[in-house]
Amino acid sequence: MFTCKNLSVTLASGRKLVENLTFSMSDHNHIGLIGEEGNGKSTLLKIFAGDQPDYVRITGFFYSDQKIGYLPQQFDEKWLDQEPLHYLLSEEPQKEIEISAWNRLSEIEKLAVQLKIDHDLIYRDQNISTLSGGEKVRLLFLKMMMNEPEIFLLDEPSNDLDLDALVWMENWIKNQSAPILFISHDIRLLNTCANKILHIELRNKKTKTLNTIYSGKYDEYLESRANLLNRQSRIASEEKREYLKKKQRLNDLHNKVEGRLKTVSRQAPHEGKMLKRSMRSVLNAQDALENQSYSKTDSVEEGIGFILPERSFPSNKKLLDLEHFCLSVNGKLLISEFGLRLIGPVHLVITGKNGCGKTTLLRQIKEILKDTPGITVGYLPQNYEEVFKAVSTPAEYLEQFTENSVLARKALGSMKFTENELEQKISKCSGGQKVKMILASMAMRNCNVLLLDEPTRNLSPLSARVLSEELSRWNGAIIAISHDREFIQEVFTLKAVIEDQIFQIHSMDEKPD
Repeated sequence: MFTCKNLSVTLASGRKLVENLTFSMSDHNHIGLIGEEGNGKSTLLKIFAGDQPDYVRITGFFYSDQKIGYLPQQFDEKWLDQEPLHYLLSEEPQKEIEISAWNRLSEIEKLAVQLKIDHDLIYRDQNISTLSGGEKVRLLFLKMMMNEPEIFLLDEPSNDLDLDALVWMENWIKNQSAPILFISHDIRLLNTCANKILHIELRNKKTKTLNTIYSGKYDEYLESRANLLNRQSRIASEEKREYLKKKQRLNDLHNKVEGRLKTVSRQAPHEGKMLKRSMRSVLNAQDALENQSYSKTDSVEEGIGFILPERSFPSNKKLLDLEHFCLSVNGKLLISEFGLRLIGPVHLVITGKNGCGKTTLLRQIKEILKDTPGITVGYLPQNYEEVFKAVSTPAEYLEQFTENSVLARKALGSMKFTENELEQKISKCSGGQKVKMILASMAMRNCNVLLLDEPTRNLSPLSARVLSEELSRWNGAIIAISHDREFIQEVFTLKAVIEDQIFQIHSMDEKPD
């Protein structure tokens, strides 16, 4: 059993992320934690895992009488220069593996089989920093399971997983009897696995917090919420109309009495006295009406305002022409020799198992295209820090691409950044906020080719929907890596599959040989 009561989380700036949150988890509760980017979901999970960040203060309490397993969204940097086996057998990177820890190898191998993790990953002779995103997730998951947890806190467990591993993760969550609280932006994962929803909202331009617990599926919650908002809006409109009618009647009466007072004769003191009494009654009624007023609905969070420039990629222009191309890393062959010729505004998605070379291939394509005349490349890397090394705040990042600082701030505002968030350290930004910064820079730079590595993995369903709609209608060229099934179906017309070191490309309505 996990219990949270009256928990409030406040940033050092004074802005509240969560206020008076109360809920509990017991066996078979699989709670999907949702909310927009930067609303504090990952921060909340860290707090529950006993790792309170230094940038927040908390009140209230939470308690668990069972062992908690925590899957972070990404590796702690201190482990990136270590090999997988050292990570699994050590508690600290700088310490040698204790002799007794080696006795756990057979246990780890059995656990890896249960979790569908290749033994090769455990004994891989390479630093964790060089693993693929999906391999890192698998390694984090394996380490968590080694501690035999009884309650699970999972931060984006499906991020970077290939499609086979994603299906396995769905089944694993569904078949667990233990309580699970998981953050996800994957609509299908939420619908398949969550039987409760915890929605953290920041309304009225992030000045009001709201926590909602709903028992049921994600889609059911969205429908229930939409009905509630519509009902509240209808009631507020009706109350406002009635309020304005009453106000108009009182104003008319006020003007009538005031006019009579101006014309009443001094020879009629009794009538003057009665009119003054009437005026006091009218003023009291007006004050009462103002105090009563009418219901006002909150302004809820909206999707990002992401619009790409109308700079199309010419239909007869060559985008990419690879001949006898193969891909190797450190002497290891990832993709055997293949050819790839792309012309015009193609929308191509690259898929394949974790570690097959997708990200490495996308980096190579970026290097090939970056100096090509007539092409402006926008690149979203898997590791966002690649593009943020020289800057410290969101405003500073976007101001690199324009001499108009107002335009840069306006672009970030359309991505739902508040004034305070424009000047916060990028290191304090959520993964979703970092994605939105990079997307905003692509629009500002007037890119006509986008190279995107898992673009939806940290975006909320609301923001991901806006991105999908914009990319699907856009007439520029897109080459992306994704395992987001909804996103793939909506945006792309061509699909490349990397399997057993073979690269094959086909249209979305046909399957590879």
